[in-house]
Amino acid sequence: MRNNYIELYKLGGLSKLLENGHQGSRRYLSDYEINILKSELDSKIYLTTLSIIAFVSKKFSIKYSTSGMHDLLHHIGYEYKKPTIITLKLLNIF
Repeated sequence: MRNNYIELYKLGGLSKLLENGHQGSRRYLSDYEINILKSELDSKIYLTTLSIIAFVSKKFSIKYSTSGMHDLLHHIGYEYKKPTIITLKLLNIF
């Protein structure tokens, strides 16, 4: 990898090194399917990424890795929030 940087620098100097030609990978879900996923996430609480992967697999027959699903969820504006335990004492019921 180091040699690639040296060659890029020789070809075009610093500006060539700073170019970012990374395209990213294609999305597996269409915009329509993403909207269905968003509706599902807004209407139901999923405690794990694996359960979201299972939903997508069952609904759309598309397999995601855990990291791929994390990336997708982040891209569409969702983030993981660790659930907290609420005891009856905290609710001041007793």
